[in-house]
Amino acid sequence: MGRSVDVVVTRYGFGVACERIEIIEASHPLPDEAGLVASRRLLEAVSGLTADDLVIALVSGGGSDLLPAPPEGLTLADEIAVTVRHACLPSRSLGRCHLDWPSSSELQAGNAGGQDQRNAYRDNA
Repeated sequence: MGRSVDVVVTRYGFGVACERIEIIEASHPLPDEAGLVASRRLLEAVSGLTADDLVIALVSGGGSDLLPAPPEGLTLADEIAVTVRHACLPSRSLGRCHLDWPSSSELQAGNAGGQDQRNAYRDNA
């Protein structure tokens, strides 16, 4: 069996000590610098993988805030602004909100694989 990299990202106050699993706490509902570190750590964990490697990932509610990853040309402040704009518009569905989020993140909506998957969200919004 090859190497195993075990990383969990959770919001502040929910991390527990683990022997083999790296726990990173970050902010929710607004992204923060710790979330940027977590995003980089996850990307580092999967860098260099091939088609023969297996990745098991669970991203549940809060992933957009816990894992900010603004693309080149945008900042953490830009990503926070997107989050605040959507948080202040409770009448918008989550699917509609996802139309903006992918363009402000390197990780969300399939962007971690290097492909923009915004159309998948548009179809389901």
